[in-house]
Amino acid sequence: MDTAFDFIKPEFLHLLFFQQKNLVIYPYVDLKNLRGLEVFTIGYNLIDLESTALYDLKEVILNDSYSDIHTPNFYLIYNLDKKKAKDLLELKDVHCILNVNQNITNLLSESNNHYIFYNKKTDKFLNYDFSNVDLKFEQILISLADNIEILRDNLQNIKITANQLYIELNKNPDSINLSKILKNYDEDEFPKILEFTKNYYNITLPEDILTKRKRFYKPPEKIIDFSGEFDIITNHNKKLREEFIQSLHEYQDKHVNKSNLELSELYSPQLLYNYLRKHHWKEGIPKDFLEEWIKMNQTKYELQENDYIEFEEILTKLKIPQKIITELISGTIDSKSKKTNTKIFNQRNVAKDSSEKGKIPSVSDFAKFKKWILKELDAIEKNL
Repeated sequence: MDTAFDFIKPEFLHLLFFQQKNLVIYPYVDLKNLRGLEVFTIGYNLIDLESTALYDLKEVILNDSYSDIHTPNFYLIYNLDKKKAKDLLELKDVHCILNVNQNITNLLSESNNHYIFYNKKTDKFLNYDFSNVDLKFEQILISLADNIEILRDNLQNIKITANQLYIELNKNPDSINLSKILKNYDEDEFPKILEFTKNYYNITLPEDILTKRKRFYKPPEKIIDFSGEFDIITNHNKKLREEFIQSLHEYQDKHVNKSNLELSELYSPQLLYNYLRKHHWKEGIPKDFLEEWIKMNQTKYELQENDYIEFEEILTKLKIPQKIITELISGTIDSKSKKTNTKIFNQRNVAKDSSEKGKIPSVSDFAKFKKWILKELDAIEKNL
């Protein structure tokens, strides 16, 4: 079943936001799900248009009757047939998402490269090659946002930064201070901000803007921002938090050269986590660390059912693959079960041995029975 979250993907963020492209989506998708793409249309008013309710869609858009004096429009036009879609593909300098009910692959040749075709059934983009596109920044923006509102705020911040950049470029591009304007972003994220600025404002950037490295100087005190991940880990479950922090320091003792750490990183779990994510765990928390975490070897706490549920919730929010989450939890439960069975077996053997040692001899063997009685009396007297 389709949902609005089907479109909250790095590819759509790249195309609609950073590249400012138009989308042609087919076949039919419910409007409520299409509206999930609204988060990527920051800087526009998103206008829904139902194709069968308007006689001449093309004329409506060209006249821009919904126009706002300050904010341009981004049209979401749905319930289109192939003929109406073909007419709209002729439009230029318009931002829109078209949803067509029919297969329209034969219209590819008639569209300009500003319209990107997406087949919802096959999850394929027909005229855009992502094989050489770096989507790392897009992936970070989506993965660190706990919800749509946070993602929207983060994209709005990029828009605000781009506006500052646009103003400075118009004033005096030769003396622009990029390090000041882009102070909230890492150097390797600068090209994406510039890409958005160029495409949103439809301007040409100075050719040397990325080559003058002195403009990209960043203050050394800038903290790598993986705080969102750290908050996910530490805000759910007290026992899991305690184990994670102790395991973090244990990992640092075994695998990190302390001379590479600032004093604050040695004692602050959040700063230590930021350091590890940048230098040791660039692809995310490694599986072997997660295995040590769930074993609870540091705190010796025995996980309960609810703890496993919250552990799964944490890893899901961290975008850990479900297969790995299942392996971690099932492996720990199996190991715990084996230990429990061994303990019960040993307890039974001890009870059996005790039972055999304490067995009362038959009165028919009076000498043996007498010896047992005297031994028990001695034990009672000693205890008294």
